[in-house]
Amino acid sequence: MKKFLRKLKNKKGMTLVELLVAMAIFAITMAVIISVFFVSMNNLTDAKEIDDASDEARLEIILKNYLSGQITPGYTVTVVTPEEIGDIKLENSKGEQITVSPSGKFYKIIGPSGKVSYIAYG
Repeated sequence: MKKFLRKLKNKKGMTLVELLVAMAIFAITMAVIISVFFVSMNNLTDAKEIDDASDEARLEIILKNYLSGQITPGYTVTVVTPEEIGDIKLENSKGEQITVSPSGKFYKIIGPSGKVSYIAYG
């Protein structure tokens, strides 16, 4: 036992294997931390871009995120048919009321406040 303790006292530093294992653990930890940081910074940039945008631009950004597979927190996007929207009543440049039947592909976007918007795409 005394020989073992004396041998342990004489040992200075770490072996190469111990050093490599410690460096590998450190590298993996840093890789995870950096990737989480960049993802959160990207989400923060998107959120700021959405807050600063006008209503129409905000809808386009949310739709672009949805189509690229990203989720915009606080917004729900669904595909709707023109029949679900129904006829749209508009006023032309002469002040006359006209009714338009929508066609094509529409997306329904529900915001954090519950406001419902529709956007035509494609």
